[in-house]
Amino acid sequence: MANNRRRMTRRFLLSKAVRGASVLALAACGETSSSPEFEESPQAETEAVENPKAGKATLVSALMVLRGQDPVWIDSWHTVFASFQAEHPAYKLEINDSTFGSVTSRALTFMAAGFTFDAIYGFIDWLGLFADAGIIQSINPFLTSDTEVATDDYHDYGVLGHNGIVYGLAWQLTAHPIWFNADRFQEAGLKTPADLEAAGNWTWEAVLDAAVKLTKRTGSGIAFGGLQVFPMFTSFLPYYAWAWGADLWDEGCTQAAFDTPEFADAVQYCVD
Repeated sequence: MANNRRRMTRRFLLSKAVRGASVLALAACGETSSSPEFEESPQAETEAVENPKAGKATLVSALMVLRGQDPVWIDSWHTVFASFQAEHPAYKLEINDSTFGSVTSRALTFMAAGFTFDAIYGFIDWLGLFADAGIIQSINPFLTSDTEVATDDYHDYGVLGHNGIVYGLAWQLTAHPIWFNADRFQEAGLKTPADLEAAGNWTWEAVLDAAVKLTKRTGSGIAFGGLQVFPMFTSFLPYYAWAWGADLWDEGCTQAAFDTPEFADAVQYCVD
């Protein structure tokens, strides 16, 4: 295998998601100023919403994705909700639950009926649709008035923008970690990833070696898989491509780079 593979690293940012998940500000707020990285919204008309007077609870309606998710995901979000409620007692959260696949249709349906949410669970693939439909607006007014949060606090991929305008911030931006069953490693007579990492030997070759040895087959099927990978999803494939010194596109993102030897090695690793 190629020697130019990079060691696996991990990065986690938490504040409000990885490319992935985020919370997007909605049409109730307008644009007043721009962040350092993005231009000012051409539709800027209103001022940022100020905090309501103490003692008068203001309803905050959010369209979120909890339905059909695992308990860890649900518990994590309820922790976020509880934290927000504790820090901002003048607001009352109203959570409108949705499945992941129904968020866009629900948001568009409510918009057509004249109702807008104060916040929507965001996903990068929906950003353009929501922005172009007028469902969401820039969060720059809030960033301008907030003394604790700024776009500089986030990795570039954690600032969700469309056509040069900031619409959301990542609530998590993380690599996909590899979880392992220590008992399975011990039963197979293998060193655990933790032991290998401590010795500086937790490499991609070690991952493949463990995966092959831990896999149990029954005829043409697999009774127990040694490692689950998702090479069929383009959001996962870059992890392997980058580890092999490859990429999906050239630097200017003008030409695909799928035909390089490094990219072929990365795909072969997934197959192995």
